[in-house]
Amino acid sequence: MEKVKQWIKDHARPLEKSLYLFYFEDGTKDKAIKELKAFQNKDGGFGHGLEPDFRNPNSNPIDSWKAARIVDGLNVKKENPMIQSLIKYFINTEHKENWIFYFRIPSNNDYPRAPWWHYTNKNKIEDYNPTASILGFLYKYMDEDHPKYKEIEDALDNAINYLINNDIKNMHELTCFNELYEYICEGIDCTIIHKRLLELNTLAIETDSHKWFTSYSAKPTQVFVSMHSPGAIEMIELVHKEFTLSLEHRNEDGVFDITWDWQQYPTEFEKAKREWMGIIALKTLRVAKEYKYATEE
Repeated sequence: MEKVKQWIKDHARPLEKSLYLFYFEDGTKDKAIKELKAFQNKDGGFGHGLEPDFRNPNSNPIDSWKAARIVDGLNVKKENPMIQSLIKYFINTEHKENWIFYFRIPSNNDYPRAPWWHYTNKNKIEDYNPTASILGFLYKYMDEDHPKYKEIEDALDNAINYLINNDIKNMHELTCFNELYEYICEGIDCTIIHKRLLELNTLAIETDSHKWFTSYSAKPTQVFVSMHSPGAIEMIELVHKEFTLSLEHRNEDGVFDITWDWQQYPTEFEKAKREWMGIIALKTLRVAKEYKYATEE
């Protein structure tokens, strides 16, 4: 996948480029953190289009959730100022209700965006997306003597009860629970959570590969977070099949086009499209390495 690597170095955002260099060449963690810092606001939250499909510069739970995933992947220590300020944002933000974080915030509407990021009072919350993942992040990175830690534990219990007692079919919400699993289950008994996620992941993933690139369906790597996600090892052949087909669907530049369109804000959409291509290219390389998928190209 040399074409993919070269495209990232030539065309991706500085953030994805620095992450690529860290994971695959001689790049440093400090450089990646510096590039991520460009998306962080004074209140500790993240904005500025870290999620490319809405260009809101204000701190919001979605961009902050994505930042949390990046710093966790970099194995940044909890004492790092970026993590500590991010924790403060999650604790203090007004964009949550009873520890359920908003999916959309009102100021989204003031900036270019995809239609599905338009805020209304009725669509500000989408169940536990991204809340489940954020709660897992807080549980892992907060100090146990933090005055809000007990509230996080209680909110986490509510999230797990929701997981156990509901048939979660939305792949994005399910991914957030797989992220929660990885945050909290290192070194503790998560048998019940593992069993439930194995059931839900197996049901959610579309096994008919013909539908992956022709309809809205859940491909394996859209649900699994890593090889540690329940069901990932059991479905490894399906994961490898996804990679094989993905390589066949590359564009003339050797990378991956996105399959959606804003149908508005054409100039900003083209910028977001290019940013997504870098994000998807980097994810493809990282997941290929994680799942030990090899290609001769």
